[in-house]
Amino acid sequence: MRTFPLSAAAILVAVSLAGCGSVAEASYLGVPQNPLKPTQQGLIDGTPTVTWLSDETRFAITLAGSSNCSSYPSKVSQIDDHTIEVVTQRTKRPLCTADFILTTYELSTPAGIDESLPVVVVLGENSYELGPR
Repeated sequence: MRTFPLSAAAILVAVSLAGCGSVAEASYLGVPQNPLKPTQQGLIDGTPTVTWLSDETRFAITLAGSSNCSSYPSKVSQIDDHTIEVVTQRTKRPLCTADFILTTYELSTPAGIDESLPVVVVLGENSYELGPR
């Protein structure tokens, strides 16, 4: 199996996300760079993680998958004062690599969300709770 240095993988992710409909303010390889608190969920099994960021206007979602067929956030909606829904799409490619990378997406928190109480982020069929800020 051939491996690439991290910088080559970062370029591959950036190229594969170019032109996709991601609504992320920023995206990068690895775990969140400025989490408000350390993430509580493991990433080894590919389970997404959701965390508040130190920047009070953002939260982060970390997704695992193939470097050239990655999933990315395509829509962020406020369901109510304490619920955010994030819709993801998968980059469409004829062939996907059999690698496993983590990509973090920084998303803007919808303006009407009350962060003084727990906030639920709905991601597909799963939901993740963020504690109060």
